[in-house]
Amino acid sequence: MSNLHPPCFRNIEEQADCPEILQRRGSGDETLLTMMCGALAGSFAQNLERAVVDVVDRQGVWQVACRIPGDPDRFYSPGQARWQAKIWSRCGRTGLAKRFRDAAKEADQASRSRRRMRRLVPILALGVVVAAVGVAWFLPTRHTRQPTEVAMLAPAAERQSVAAAGIAPTPAPAPRLLAAEPPGPQLAVPEAAAQPSPEAVPSAPQAPSTAQAPSNPTAETLASAASEAMDSASTSPAAPPPEPLAEPEMVSLPGGTFAMGSNLDRSEAPIHNVSIKPFAISKSVVTVRAWSQCVAAKACPSVATDENDDAPVTNVSFNDAQQFIAWLTQATKTNFRLPTEAEWEYAARGGTRTKYWWGDDIQPGMINCKGCNGDQNARQTAKVDDIKPNAFGLYDMGGNVAQWVSDCWHKNYQGAVTDGSAWVDPGYCIFHVIRSGSWRNAPNYVRPASRDYYDGRIRYPMHGFRVARSL
Repeated sequence: MSNLHPPCFRNIEEQADCPEILQRRGSGDETLLTMMCGALAGSFAQNLERAVVDVVDRQGVWQVACRIPGDPDRFYSPGQARWQAKIWSRCGRTGLAKRFRDAAKEADQASRSRRRMRRLVPILALGVVVAAVGVAWFLPTRHTRQPTEVAMLAPAAERQSVAAAGIAPTPAPAPRLLAAEPPGPQLAVPEAAAQPSPEAVPSAPQAPSTAQAPSNPTAETLASAASEAMDSASTSPAAPPPEPLAEPEMVSLPGGTFAMGSNLDRSEAPIHNVSIKPFAISKSVVTVRAWSQCVAAKACPSVATDENDDAPVTNVSFNDAQQFIAWLTQATKTNFRLPTEAEWEYAARGGTRTKYWWGDDIQPGMINCKGCNGDQNARQTAKVDDIKPNAFGLYDMGGNVAQWVSDCWHKNYQGAVTDGSAWVDPGYCIFHVIRSGSWRNAPNYVRPASRDYYDGRIRYPMHGFRVARSL
């Protein structure tokens, strides 16, 4: 919903103190609209009313498309569309939920029809081959009978038809007698039955080779025909093989001590030394491709995000990120987690103490944020490897997408832990720290020391995450 009305608040503190939001939270409402002011919620509702949901064929796969004027088209699998229907139903958007459910059902039916056709094509191809072999076997047998065979069959058929009609058979005429002289005592010689001449009816050994060619196909011929049929069937469209697991590429960082924080904002003070143990952090943020695999495994919820597989996944809550990490840990048999806030800043600085990892001034092409590249308009997310990495080889350690870390929110660093571990409160904390800033934030929000926070249960279009693991 990139064309929503700007929120009424200027920062997260005003958002948390907004009377409308406090009233909704006090009533126990935990829907997606919990953290929205009235103007933003109204704009959100207007956009939903204009949403068009239909079924499209994308590269041979039936998907559900959601189109909203002024916003990029979003595409979902049938399962993801049903999840969207549940989300909108909980938000009271029953009409939009029904459109998603109907489109998901239609996409499933279209996919089943396509799968049936794919299974039917090899069977039809094999049936055509078998029919062709049968015709090739039958026709030569019918037309290559010997003349003597025909002569023997004709009287037999004649006798059968006479018997069926109940007519007494006519005796065969006696052999004619050839008399050279008038009848007399001379011996009458019976005329021999007319025999075909050797030229008219060739004997079996003298028959042409075409008349004696075997009329039945051999097993070798049938095997060859079946093989050709299967080869032809294999060229028909088949389901694509499963995509390999999009496991994040990790970068191992050595331990060390650094000065965390700054004096540019009250929340970033006081500056304090933190000791970091060796750890590994993902080279880039989690992508749409990796998230889609978790959704396909039914371990993660479907979220409205960028359709580019290589873009960072967005619109995920802290709780969503934890679901993905649990699935990734199980799928790879490796223990992953969110980075701590101290680990994230240590990695973002890349061994520097400047305002940004490359220096104190914004430079075009170094970061994706509002106004950072001469463009004051909000941009979409960039692919995770489009922007230059920092000195540690890490992408998007500032800008592009805001990133969850494991720490609970504290308004400053008074009493902060200094061993690089997560600073968490006893029990459950609602608000968690957000780092990096996003493509919609101004340059001041994408500094390595900049801090923000958000309700860990709520999704927001600018929020993503990256993973880490202990060494």
